[in-house]
Amino acid sequence: MMAERDIYIVKSAQGIKPPYYFDTDARFGIVARVGGGNVGGGAGAAGEGGGGEPLSALIPRAESLSEAASAVLSALVVRVAKTLAMPPGELDTGRFLHSYGVDSLAAIEIVNWALRDCQARIAVFDVMAAVPMAVFSERVAAKSGLLAKGVQEAS
Repeated sequence: MMAERDIYIVKSAQGIKPPYYFDTDARFGIVARVGGGNVGGGAGAAGEGGGGEPLSALIPRAESLSEAASAVLSALVVRVAKTLAMPPGELDTGRFLHSYGVDSLAAIEIVNWALRDCQARIAVFDVMAAVPMAVFSERVAAKSGLLAKGVQEAS
């Protein structure tokens, strides 16, 4: 017996558009990520599979800490937006991560992402801290093992 998700994957492969609620209701985000819809569609930022360069290539080339932080912020916004099943443009980088519903489990994912993509060791408490996403991105960039030595010393 085929599950509803499997039916929509087959239908979308045949060119049949998935139901509208796959795009508008976050509860169906997992179905869309498996392949049955297009939640949060569009190109992503660098380092998140959106066609841009990965952070592991952008951070070493950064000539300043703010340039590296900007790359980290772009990737972070895409990552959080994907988790929340919303367009990246709707996230305000001046708000705290926890104000978007990032809890301790999502914070662990962000910690793992920072270690894997930025080679930055951060704590869950850093993610949950009451600091704007832009400031958090600067902290991640400053702790990155990929940052060029001249940039690290200048910061």
